Amino acid sequence: MKDCTNSLQKITDEQKSKINNMQNGIKDLEKNLLRLQDANDKAEQYQNRLCLCLNGIELPLHGHKETDDDCLAKVRSLMDKIGVDLPGSVIDRTH
Repeated sequence: MKDCTNSLQKITDEQKSKINNMQNGIKDLEKNLLRLQDANDKAEQYQNRLCLCLNGIELPLHGHKETDDDCLAKVRSLMDKIGVDLPGSVIDRTH
């Protein structure tokens, strides 16, 4: 009977050890998740602060897909009309 109890105690201790290892792994994953979420928030914040939304630019006709170059040309045309010097190096993307 004592051998059976010792055997069960050994199995229980091994299972507790595995559970503790898994709990520690989960804590590490949660820390990494928070770190990645924070890094993502910072990246989005940095990217968004450089965005400029222009209203009043004519949209393409229904069914016509406008290229990035078409959109950029419209933005440049508008900037020229209002007298804003807009070097190409400050434009990351248009859509």
